[in-house]
Amino acid sequence: MLADRLEELRRTIAFSAQDAAPSALGFAGRLHRAGDVATDWTLPAASIADALEAARYGGVPAIAHAGYVLAFSDDATAARYAAAFLGEIARLRGRPGAVTGQILADDIALLGIADGLHRIGDVADARDARTWLAAYADAWSGPPHWTGRARLLAADLMDGRGRLKAAAPGGDADAQALELALRRVWPLAATLSPVPSDDQRIATMTELLRRTAPVAGELERAAAWSVGLAVLSGEAAVSLVPTVDEVVTILRATQGALKRWPWEEDGARRRGARWLIDREAHVQAFLYAILYPRFGASLCDERYTASTGLVQPRIDFGIRDLKLVIEAKVVRNWAEAAKIETEIREDCVRYFERPEEWSRMVAYIYDDADSSQPERWDSLRDALRRHDTRIIDVVFVRRPSSLPPRSDEARMTAR
Repeated sequence: MLADRLEELRRTIAFSAQDAAPSALGFAGRLHRAGDVATDWTLPAASIADALEAARYGGVPAIAHAGYVLAFSDDATAARYAAAFLGEIARLRGRPGAVTGQILADDIALLGIADGLHRIGDVADARDARTWLAAYADAWSGPPHWTGRARLLAADLMDGRGRLKAAAPGGDADAQALELALRRVWPLAATLSPVPSDDQRIATMTELLRRTAPVAGELERAAAWSVGLAVLSGEAAVSLVPTVDEVVTILRATQGALKRWPWEEDGARRRGARWLIDREAHVQAFLYAILYPRFGASLCDERYTASTGLVQPRIDFGIRDLKLVIEAKVVRNWAEAAKIETEIREDCVRYFERPEEWSRMVAYIYDDADSSQPERWDSLRDALRRHDTRIIDVVFVRRPSSLPPRSDEARMTAR
């Protein structure tokens, strides 16, 4: 569905660009060229020299187009054509009110002119034009339009007064798509605007996929929709790709997952339900149940790794996509802390022989000691992380409170 909608928008943009207003072309081109969202549109190429020449006779839309083109120019080009762009604005301001009044009715054109002025910077020759344009932006008193955020951005580009601090209107897919596009292309919009909530993003994605798409002639809407969908789908893709921080978060959360660990003296069966975690194999089984639903085929367990020596090491868990090893250890007595530290150091030497396969580690230490010593956790974590920076973290988890001490007779019987 997403691919079909993006292709539909691409065709609409290509067709609409053939006879679109210059301001709409400039806006679509700005969205296409800036930011880090991948778009596959084909738009007519435009140089700043050609855009300024067209602005001499084309009025507000042509000057807006020149502003968008200037905004994306390199420093040398922007400096070279700044005076010419300011000259066209001065020419516009000298025309009758009916001409300059077009700016009041066209948010996208207003943004284009503001974009060009913003690229020039707050220099003396541009300050009067910036003040004039901000006043035009604030003078609008007509009904709200889906492009209204472009007007607010234009004014904020001129004086930074923070008009974008109010959230974009909810329930309007066009306005929400535009908001995502503005935030991605113009850094000021991302700085000032409230971040759309997760619920809002989901609702916007749903609307952009289900609603009737923009049709030929609606270049601005089609461009905003395309970038909005690209932003949302890109964020969704990132959420599907695991990170090391996410792995650490999941491992730390396993302490809470042990809250209802069963150890029942009486039950339907003779000996009740007793899930004993007593050795590393049990810890590994628990971790596999936690990790596999999230990482799937990328998770490998009990895997022998390639080695250049005589010993072929076997990792407890590995997440291939992250080149991450998860090493599980059980502490039965904190007098063994030095032994655990030595074992993990030796594991690092073996696992990291082939960094193209495994290059990072998280140690998961299950504290099963009858007399736990949490104060030792930080010292052991610090010692291991200082030893090798490839040890991303050391996660400690205390055994469930439902489990009896190691010396308990019931526990000894359950082994």
